[in-house]
Amino acid sequence: MSSSVQAGTPDRRDTRYSPWLLAGLMLLASGTLTWLLWQAARSEAAELHQAAFHTSARDLRHRLEQRMAAYEQVLRGTQGLFLASQGVTRREFAEYVRALKLDENYPGMQGLGLSRLIPRDELLAHIYDIRREGFPDYDIWPGGSRPVYTAVTRIEPFSETNRRALGFDMFSEPLRRAAMEQARDTGRAAITAKLRLIQENDSDQQAGIVMYLPIYRQWMPVDSVEQRRASHSGWVYVPFRINNLMTGLGANTGEVDIRLFDGLSVAQQNKMFDSDASRSERDAMMQSIETLSIAGRTWTIEVDSRPDIEAVINSGKPVYIATAGMIGSVLLSLLIFLLASGRARAVALAHGMTIELRRARDELEAHVQERTADLRATNKALNLQIVERRKIESDLLSSRERLASVFDAVTDGLLVQSRGGTFIELNRAAETILGFTAAQMAGARSLSDFMRTVHEDGTEFARDMHPAMVSVATGKPQRDVVMGLQRSDGRLVWVSINTELLFDHGGEVDLVVSNFADITDKKASEELIWHQANYDALTGLPNRRLFQEHLETEIKKSNRSGLPLALMFLDLDRFKDVNDTLGHDVGDILLREAALRLRSCVRASDTVARLGGDEFTIILSELENLAHIAFVAQNILHRMSEPFQLGIESAYVSASVGITLYPQDARDVDTLLKNADQAMYSAKNQGRNRYRYFTESMQQATQARMWMANELRGALARGEFELFYQPIVDLESGTVYKAEALIRWRHPLRGYIPPSVFIPIAEETGLIVEIGEWVFREVASQIKHWRDEDNRVYQVSINRSPVQFRTRIRGGGDSWTEFLRKIGLPGHSIAVEITEGLLLEPNAMVVDQLAELREAGVQVSLDDFGTGYSALSYLKKFDIDSLKIDQSFVRNLHANSEDMALCEAIIVMAHKLNIKVIAEGVETEEQRALLAGVGCDFAQGYLFSRPVPAAQFMV
Repeated sequence: MSSSVQAGTPDRRDTRYSPWLLAGLMLLASGTLTWLLWQAARSEAAELHQAAFHTSARDLRHRLEQRMAAYEQVLRGTQGLFLASQGVTRREFAEYVRALKLDENYPGMQGLGLSRLIPRDELLAHIYDIRREGFPDYDIWPGGSRPVYTAVTRIEPFSETNRRALGFDMFSEPLRRAAMEQARDTGRAAITAKLRLIQENDSDQQAGIVMYLPIYRQWMPVDSVEQRRASHSGWVYVPFRINNLMTGLGANTGEVDIRLFDGLSVAQQNKMFDSDASRSERDAMMQSIETLSIAGRTWTIEVDSRPDIEAVINSGKPVYIATAGMIGSVLLSLLIFLLASGRARAVALAHGMTIELRRARDELEAHVQERTADLRATNKALNLQIVERRKIESDLLSSRERLASVFDAVTDGLLVQSRGGTFIELNRAAETILGFTAAQMAGARSLSDFMRTVHEDGTEFARDMHPAMVSVATGKPQRDVVMGLQRSDGRLVWVSINTELLFDHGGEVDLVVSNFADITDKKASEELIWHQANYDALTGLPNRRLFQEHLETEIKKSNRSGLPLALMFLDLDRFKDVNDTLGHDVGDILLREAALRLRSCVRASDTVARLGGDEFTIILSELENLAHIAFVAQNILHRMSEPFQLGIESAYVSASVGITLYPQDARDVDTLLKNADQAMYSAKNQGRNRYRYFTESMQQATQARMWMANELRGALARGEFELFYQPIVDLESGTVYKAEALIRWRHPLRGYIPPSVFIPIAEETGLIVEIGEWVFREVASQIKHWRDEDNRVYQVSINRSPVQFRTRIRGGGDSWTEFLRKIGLPGHSIAVEITEGLLLEPNAMVVDQLAELREAGVQVSLDDFGTGYSALSYLKKFDIDSLKIDQSFVRNLHANSEDMALCEAIIVMAHKLNIKVIAEGVETEEQRALLAGVGCDFAQGYLFSRPVPAAQFMV
């Protein structure tokens, strides 16, 4: 009994583990492993996408920041244009803006404009000037009386929309005024808060902003706020449309939503831009908020991920791992259950076989068939699992291919390197910029292995100073590193590089991702703008702006080295004659050739600049031997006096050079320039074609001239001028019926001031025109009085300055001929004395005025004959009535002298041309007799009478 029981009862050790328990434990273990793998994959995917998302957001901020910085440089170039030349015409400004190609190179920039600062008392004159330029409907708006106006006077391109802003007073709008005052007081760029541009219309409204830069008057100090306000004259500005400004910055990719706010608050009222204004509010999976400072204002950029990209993140590798793991866990548990169940049944059958030997074969065969079927089912399940795993791997491969497509679609270059610097991957944009494929660069460790890499100053990048290597060494990203790449085809490409670090689970640097943009065209544009703002377009020399910077730099170098420097101020003599006779085009050729000659006279370290017109400056720096200054000056005089071959024409000019020294004469730029200018005028006044060093006496003379010019301005109104008359004697009869009117200035403090002192100053300041008109009317009235009193003086000579011939009478006053007709005086009662130089001027105004005087009967006399050009052909061309022999020929006159021969030759020549001759400065009886003996017609001088007031002039 016991043996049969033992033979038929299974061993408990074989059945203590239930198939359900084993299958459940296996399902729990594999499920736990699957969950852990899913969590790890999900975390890894989220970290990768978060890093890529925040990198994109920061790149967006950097691109916007770089774009605004580039636009500010354009505005600074425009500021430099108006600072370098206060006389920029509308056409020149339009050509300058057209060359910038705003629509192509600077999206969002509505145009470039100029706003003038106009005091209330200059308003009418300003409106008149603009209307005269071709804008008959021009007016300042909105209307109303204000202490000062800030009208838009220039805006280019001058399109239909931009035309609306012409005349707009920007101070009338608080947001614009705040930014304009900030720019004026700081001297830096400033932008407005969000506003609506004047150019906007109802059909396409966008938020707008305006950027301003101030313009100050040349050579005025701008070190403090008060000085900047005092020297301020206007603004250059640029209006932006925000939607257009964001074009090309990644706002339309469909993967993210971008919103731009003015200020730190993301409130609706501050919003300037929304890439999808129609979307509803939702919580984004990824969000980045960046702030940036633009021209004194803070902007906030909010970037949200969109559902499409979030779905890609959620449906990627983690989902596939979770699905495949769960299916595999179930199948594996099922297999364990089946195997455990089969084993239990096999044990039971083995024990039963000892009891049922008779049915052993049949039952054994049945069990074999059953097990075979189970194994087939298990094999089928395993095959299904393999197929499923292959499908998951295929889906993972497709996902990687999509990520690779996105990688290649990025417009900036992307370069992935290992911690040691080995190149792992680069996108198509990087291959295009670098000129190498990913296969060619595989395994290399530095860009220096392929090409020469340089800094902006031309020096080479050290291998360990490449941005990626610096990021690994410091553990920090690198931002906006500018690098020049000398490609294998010889082209130099400039890129701006930003790096990001990716870390492994241990916190160590795993990968370095470099994002770089091609900025070659941007740098070329910036260099062009800088060159236009700092170099003279005609000669290629530094202009006034760059010259001043060079002079300030050389002063600092002189202070460090202890070596002096010299400043030369140079003006071309008789350059105006070349312009007037040969034309301005030929004059431009002469200026270019003069610039080349000046460069050849100095060292490579010296500076030659053109200030404007025919004025040049030269900086001789770090002079170890002061004798070098005279050597350079003599060389310049020699080179400039050589003939200029200007096409088929030849021209002869010379130069007048003024020289001042630092620090002996002055210690600042303005005083040095003033000293050199004074020395140059001293050289010109001493006969031209020479050089002069600045002296203290020049400063004193200049101050004296300034005092006299100031006193002259009120002398006529105060009645300080008097007229004296000197008789002109007929040498044959001894009678007097002619006289010369001579002006005298009786100053209340200094007494009588000679005409030789104040007349040149009056001519320089233009006061000679007003003084000359007063002299003419006084003389004409005096002649009328003498004729009414039956005095025999029938003609009075009046000196008329060349300045009077070149200047129209202000205020629309009567001409000389009209005034004579009004008072009933015949034209021959006046004789106009002119200089020889006036006849050589090819000026239509001079010719017309001389013709008008001759037609009215006014006689023309040539004064100081023999001391000027003595162009005899002009004596008949202009129908001269008489000429006056200069007293320098009469002063030492005696028989058989050279002066006697000259006087006789002049008299004979004049009589052959039917011209009367008057001798000046006759003081002795011998002089009178000699002149009368050779046929001189008239004489005047102390022998007959000194100049006397009209009351004492009795004949």
